[in-house]
Amino acid sequence: MDLRYCIGWIGDHILALLPPRKKIVFVNFLGHGYGESPKYIAEEILRQQLPYDLVWLVYDMHSQFPNGIRKVKFYSFKSRYELATARVIISNTKGRLPYVKKKSQYYIQTWHGGFGVKYIEKDAEQYLPPKYVRDSKYDSSITDLIISGSDFQTQVIQDSFWYDGEIFKKGVPRNDVFFRRSEATVTQLRQKYGFDAECKIALYAPTFRDDERYDVYQIDTSMVLETLKHKTGHSWKLIIRLHPGVAGHSGIFDYSVDVINGSVYPDAQELLVMSDLLITDFSSIMMDFGIMKKPVLLFITDLEDYIQKSRGIRPLFYKLPFDLSQSNEDLYSAIMNYDEANYQQRLKEFMDIYFHSYDDGHASEYVVDRIKEHM
Repeated sequence: MDLRYCIGWIGDHILALLPPRKKIVFVNFLGHGYGESPKYIAEEILRQQLPYDLVWLVYDMHSQFPNGIRKVKFYSFKSRYELATARVIISNTKGRLPYVKKKSQYYIQTWHGGFGVKYIEKDAEQYLPPKYVRDSKYDSSITDLIISGSDFQTQVIQDSFWYDGEIFKKGVPRNDVFFRRSEATVTQLRQKYGFDAECKIALYAPTFRDDERYDVYQIDTSMVLETLKHKTGHSWKLIIRLHPGVAGHSGIFDYSVDVINGSVYPDAQELLVMSDLLITDFSSIMMDFGIMKKPVLLFITDLEDYIQKSRGIRPLFYKLPFDLSQSNEDLYSAIMNYDEANYQQRLKEFMDIYFHSYDDGHASEYVVDRIKEHM
């Protein structure tokens, strides 16, 4: 057994003897910056001025955080201490955190994939690394509460997550921002990221591939921008945001004044709020955008390979209200033939029949109410 692992294991068990404090530890994608559902829960705690010590475990200590949140280096000894002495721990990824959970601690799993059309967890166990499966099962075994944003997500959790605990059917905290958006907030976000208020923005946000293929992201950025301008009469910018798991490979694209690297931004929800069009593939981000009733196009060049050689996709994929393109030529046609009225009708029918969202803009408040009970 690895010596460092043994030392860490012994240290975690010693730290487990320490009593928890009025402290909450947040983990976003196992060490990423200030984003996702943990961010919006933290902001609600700050808004209510609750007397809790807020700690964020992060790899990049240069990451920006608001006052009231302490940054601690992930996987440092100090991070183990913070986890061991926290009353509440919040994470959005299935994995084994470096601490031994006590009965007096409360672990909230917000999960980051609210709408998974690809098979995940138990349904894709044979395609997942054995270590991930072990860590995911362990994570489920210590979870006290898992967040769900829809009937669909609840069913996936029940069927696939090796979990039989409480499912919190109150919406997804990161989606609260969609219900608070206005022209003023969109303008503020665009100014924050350096975009003109009048500019139209398309977001290309594909998910990762288990075999780490990057040739599947062969979108013709110039064609997309030119076609959108021709279709709408407006100038457009294209933001490219890769899944956090492969964001380190964002250099595979050529960037310019009109093609922006969005993988460096910590909060995808802000990009969604200020964008006018989403292009994605199997990513659950499609339904985040759909909640706002904004147009989504699917661009998947490896559909058949994914079905035959990877973990596969759920039958619901073929009922999605989003036009599917398997080549840049298809994508050109999808943009040119887009019909707003037809899209909105298909989207509404899908949401009513298959999705059944719980989101109402107050999910963060509901989670904080639960946290108060355990403090």
